[in-house]
Amino acid sequence: ARSVTPPTFRPPPPMAADASSASRGLSVTSLVRSDCAPDMAALHLLQVQGVSRHFRGFTDEEAHALCGCFAIVSFGVGEVVFEEGEPYTWAGVIISGVLREETNDVAFRAGTIVGEEALFTTRVCEAQVVGHEAGFIACVTLPQVAELAHLRPELALKVLKCFSSAATYAAMGFGRDRLEPAPPAATP
Repeated sequence: ARSVTPPTFRPPPPMAADASSASRGLSVTSLVRSDCAPDMAALHLLQVQGVSRHFRGFTDEEAHALCGCFAIVSFGVGEVVFEEGEPYTWAGVIISGVLREETNDVAFRAGTIVGEEALFTTRVCEAQVVGHEAGFIACVTLPQVAELAHLRPELALKVLKCFSSAATYAAMGFGRDRLEPAPPAATP
């Protein structure tokens, strides 16, 4: 049997909700530890909609509510985010930075949904994906979406539609950018 080294990147484990979370209106109890405060996480979720093909259409209130089930997690250059042969256990939308699929030199940039298979199948990752430029990912697991569905069914359905749209798009072979240098920043 082939030995697989566990990836170094993992979304943080669920934490119990605390009283301060409840006072901010976050109703999902399986809160996850984020690398940023809930207000900043909501801002990230709102801003990424401007560059995402699939993750869009959420109001300010919905973005704040999603902070209860999405964790904003950082990744570094060279850090393994998905390990080849490992099952997908979470899905996410890249907030900033760039991930690179090592086998095909495919780039995943801000706004791209990754790991969507975790919400719909039991597939394993076909290629190792690493951080190419440090950044953040908003991560979610199927149990967290299921809990959201019990509390806010319309919002959970909206999340699932975003991820299923990305899964369909990827299955059709669209949306895979070759890794090329980023265009130069505009000078004022």
